[in-house]
Amino acid sequence: LNNDENFDFGVIQLDEKIGEKYGWASIVALDDADLFSLNVNVTGYPGYKGAFNFLRKRASYDMYTMSGKIEVVDKHIIRYFIDTSGGQSGGVVWTLNSEEIIEGYGIHVSGAKIEGNRAIKINAENFIVLNDWISKFEQ
Repeated sequence: LNNDENFDFGVIQLDEKIGEKYGWASIVALDDADLFSLNVNVTGYPGYKGAFNFLRKRASYDMYTMSGKIEVVDKHIIRYFIDTSGGQSGGVVWTLNSEEIIEGYGIHVSGAKIEGNRAIKINAENFIVLNDWISKFEQ
């Protein structure tokens, strides 16, 4: 939104509804205290794996999931030292709730060795924006 890096996320609309076939996920705005030290996952398609396969002239469709604890929480950002790679931006920072449903707490946007990898946090403000976008698709 307005080129503000604190709002570096988007929503896509698929050609078909896939929830009944593949399952559902939720976006959740947790309090900072509940996010801090939470063990989460980041899932995506690491670019270095794709580059290796590209050089071997093979398609790369391997999805990887890495786990670790959230180390820093602020208004718009969460940080963690989970091993990620270029190409995983846009992946959800998530856990499974007690009903085995994915709960997304952030969107992975960048990696850094010293300060930790970064995700845009699903805070109350972003939750409203995302739900507004999603509701427009459902009309």
